Amino acid sequence: MSETTPLIATALPEGEYAIVEALGHRTLVGRVTEVERFGTKMLQVEPMFGDVMLGPVLLGGGSIYQFTPCAPEVAFARRPKHAYQLPASV
Repeated sequence: MSETTPLIATALPEGEYAIVEALGHRTLVGRVTEVERFGTKMLQVEPMFGDVMLGPVLLGGGSIYQFTPCAPEVAFARRPKHAYQLPASV
């Protein structure tokens, strides 16, 4: 999904969605996939922000503090909507 395509709760891309807390310091809400990169398994999160889905963020398994699977509609409702809610690293 392109960063300019608006998200609509009823037309979210297929996939698994979750609320992911990384080491308790930042929370990412979006579509998740387990990928192998750099010879290790990683979690790829495509965070939802406002009305767009941002590019992928990779997290190592050891940095995942909490992983909460949820329905796409729940993730859409929990997405950050204001600039001050976006983690600096994204």
